[in-house]
Amino acid sequence: MLFWVVVSGWCLLALIEGSEASQQKQRSLLRMGLAISLAAGLLTQYLFAYWFFAVAALILYLEDRKHWFQHGLTLAAAILLFTPWALWGTRQQVHNRQDVLSQISSVGGPLQAAFRHGQDLAQTLGDHLLLGHLTTDMLPVAEPIKPTAVAVGWAVIGFVGLCVVGLYRRRQYRVLMIAVLMGLLPLAVALAVDVAANTYTLGFGWGRSVMVALPGCLLLIAAWLELATGRWRGPLTAALLAAYLTVNIADLGMRDRQMFTAVNDELISTNEPTLVVMNSRAWGHVLRLIYYLDDTANAEVLVADPANVSAALTTALAAKDYERILWLKSEYPLWGEPKTRDQAQALIADTEGLLQMRSSLQSTQTLSGTMKLDHFELQVYR
Repeated sequence: MLFWVVVSGWCLLALIEGSEASQQKQRSLLRMGLAISLAAGLLTQYLFAYWFFAVAALILYLEDRKHWFQHGLTLAAAILLFTPWALWGTRQQVHNRQDVLSQISSVGGPLQAAFRHGQDLAQTLGDHLLLGHLTTDMLPVAEPIKPTAVAVGWAVIGFVGLCVVGLYRRRQYRVLMIAVLMGLLPLAVALAVDVAANTYTLGFGWGRSVMVALPGCLLLIAAWLELATGRWRGPLTAALLAAYLTVNIADLGMRDRQMFTAVNDELISTNEPTLVVMNSRAWGHVLRLIYYLDDTANAEVLVADPANVSAALTTALAAKDYERILWLKSEYPLWGEPKTRDQAQALIADTEGLLQMRSSLQSTQTLSGTMKLDHFELQVYR
């Protein structure tokens, strides 16, 4: 998403800042790049549409009226390129992930909803501009809102406000408006849509859905450091870069990125027919499991929601005789997860009871991944 924001933003600004005397071929390439990058952004994530508001606002602010029609045709071309997928693929994705709408639906009264919208906004800006995915390791693990991240987010909002005031007081109106339209406008539109529709898309996925706002927010901070800090520019820039480097080094040092290699090592240790069972159907878990499995391993994979694992396992064992079974027990299944811990333990007990009736437990290993949501226990049955 960020790549397509940067490409489309660069093409648009190059078109606007270029002179009428620029070669027609060059301007045509820029328009083609703008349309293709906008369409690619929509194909990457539907909420990339929030970036269209920023692009339209930049056109209205920076261009004169005689060029509005040309840019409008370019935006229309981007939408036309996206239309085939919108007509066919969207229906498929809605069918695959019907639970998404329930996850972003509003609950509670107006006061509770307003409080949640404020939390979403604060945590999203905190994630984008400072914390990154470190937020996902904060407590409570399974909840989308992290009080610590929200507190940091309100401090980040204060810092962004300082940047806006600093540029305004120094009469840097043009760069201030460009940065605000690119960064803060998409966030404002997303918040307004959430309030009007009683949804929580702004904070969904820890703010990744509105990551289109990040380049504009960074532009705002960079402009403030460059134009409004005077003799403090050097120390402030160094301090901010040090903070970002510290967060990134901590992120790299604290996360185990080899979660499922242990499963593959166990598989390739023998060529026995093996069934890998996982009580999580979350895409992140399934895709990484498949990615790390060796193509030559004599293994099949069975994934299901926690409540359906025992039934699916019974069917699989009736259809084929496996020498080994690798049981990947997720601590946080994410999709179709039980409502209480007692329910989760009961479902796990059913599955383990089924496995123990057929095989004996050989070994147990704890696995951890890039997030606390990626904690698994690997049990090997033979």
